[in-house]
Amino acid sequence: MYLHDSTDRTPGYHSRLSIPVSGDSIPPSLKGIILVAVIAGVQYYRSLPASADQVAELAWDGRDFLGRHVSRTRARISVGFVYDGVYYDAREDLQRSFAIAGTNATANRTRSEVILWSDQSLDLNRVDPADPDFIARGWTLSAVHHHDSGILHLGNGSLLNEGSHNLNTIETIAGNGVNFVSGDDGPAVLAGLGSFFDIDTDGEGNVYVAGNFWIRKIDRSGIIRRVVQLRDWWNPRAPRIRSLCVNDDDKIFFTRDSFRINADDLGR
Repeated sequence: MYLHDSTDRTPGYHSRLSIPVSGDSIPPSLKGIILVAVIAGVQYYRSLPASADQVAELAWDGRDFLGRHVSRTRARISVGFVYDGVYYDAREDLQRSFAIAGTNATANRTRSEVILWSDQSLDLNRVDPADPDFIARGWTLSAVHHHDSGILHLGNGSLLNEGSHNLNTIETIAGNGVNFVSGDDGPAVLAGLGSFFDIDTDGEGNVYVAGNFWIRKIDRSGIIRRVVQLRDWWNPRAPRIRSLCVNDDDKIFFTRDSFRINADDLGR
């Protein structure tokens, strides 16, 4: 365990945003560039010249428009490209061209400018330096972490964001949610599994599912087929399959309510 100091967790720290507003080339008709950013209700405005390779810098103190500390917010950023408006000449194939776009730009300028906007957003995460969970302003123990508004502030100064952290994803590989057995020899995600009691996998990644009187196999391509069918499936009093196990030789073992262990050689 060690003591860690972070300047971004001290009072008065300003988060600095670097926002690219123009690329390596600009059109000759561009007059200027406008940057508008809204962070926690506070609006920032910048008027920039029509130049290439520009990056605008903004500093945010971590507070909203009411002066309250904000741990997590989304900045709304708009970049406007300013042009002189020009008139287009009328189309020659029309006798009347009102409300119909022309074909060629003229040298006559309009009274107002035209602004083309590009919008983007940026997630910002901060920590409140006055939070009582911290032992001192900017100082934390490496083994002591703090959770606030979906952000885990680690004691070593780094962050874990619940929205962007690479978490495992649950994926459905079989079953359509209907309690009825159907769909053999087709896509497993469209098949009905009915009631089942156990599952297992083999060394090749295939999945086996044990139901009342059957065992079905879901191969790696997502196709489901029946590999074991009990002969007495029609008898409602017949013992049902309760568990299964597949070994490395593709031999499947399963138990029934008849107090026996059964085996079936699936082959390759």
